Amino acid sequence: LSALGVVAPEGGAIDHRSVVDILTLCRLHKTDGELERMRFANQANSAAHEAVLRSVRPGAWEYQMKGVLEGTLMQHGLQFPAYNGIYASGTNSAILHYVVNHQEMSDGELFLIDSGYEFEGYGADLTRTWPVNGVFSDVQREMYSIVLEMQKNTIDATRPGVKMEDLHWLACRTLLEGLLDGGYVKGSVDDLMAQNIFALFFPHGLGHFIGLDVHDPGGYPKGVDRIDRPGVRFLRIRREMESGMALTIEPGLYMIPALLGPAFEDPIQSGFLNRSKLEPLLHFGGIRIEDNLVVNDSESGHENLTSLVKEIDEIEAIMKDAKGVRG
Repeated sequence: LSALGVVAPEGGAIDHRSVVDILTLCRLHKTDGELERMRFANQANSAAHEAVLRSVRPGAWEYQMKGVLEGTLMQHGLQFPAYNGIYASGTNSAILHYVVNHQEMSDGELFLIDSGYEFEGYGADLTRTWPVNGVFSDVQREMYSIVLEMQKNTIDATRPGVKMEDLHWLACRTLLEGLLDGGYVKGSVDDLMAQNIFALFFPHGLGHFIGLDVHDPGGYPKGVDRIDRPGVRFLRIRREMESGMALTIEPGLYMIPALLGPAFEDPIQSGFLNRSKLEPLLHFGGIRIEDNLVVNDSESGHENLTSLVKEIDEIEAIMKDAKGVRG
């Protein structure tokens, strides 16, 4: 403890809160040994998610996809989940922490998997969203492309010195630009931001620290408060990125009736929503794409630990190949 700067007064007691604060700071920056474990965890989890991708089809059950993932991970030596996984099809994919995992998948739906197992104590946290029948419909392709652009933009901007809330705002603006292009919302991006329209479709934070815990500590330094705005108040990190920090980048786009319904009737927000285009999508579900990054001093400013495919053509090609193998 003395090496950490925690010294008890003679005959006194150590301030345990100070110990926790210092250990939290130690966990913010990953050592080479920690990063080796996190890289392997991501490699194994990426392989397991691809095994699930090859198994998704109409008539399969959500819990069967969980079984595919677990079996593949155990072949890689990973036995323990880093958190309760989400295996959500149809409208379940719009439930942020869906854990029932007991629905049959249907043709035309999306399937969202958010799951990760740990290796030697260090977890991975991956999310992907795929078409159950192997081919994105026009609207699925449109919405997926928006989320993929949200993730690409924020990953590209992740580097030392960048604030997490600025990455979140970038994701929100990218979301609104995509919805504007599709005619789902009206007005300017600035006006839509001012009225918190982004939070109707993206009601959670962009990411969190990851390591020994899937939600590793240290996201809020002392004296830093949460931003009191819809969606953003759930942001799990409010600090500048530093080399060695490991975090997730996980933007999403969801059609949630409990959020959109009241907004349709709101005298202000309703003026920014194209109800005729959004109402038919209330049972669309949701899309989320999540990778694990380590901030570093390289030219790109980060290393993406997650190798799992996420481009539309790659997803459809793998699902087509798997369908051919199954016959």
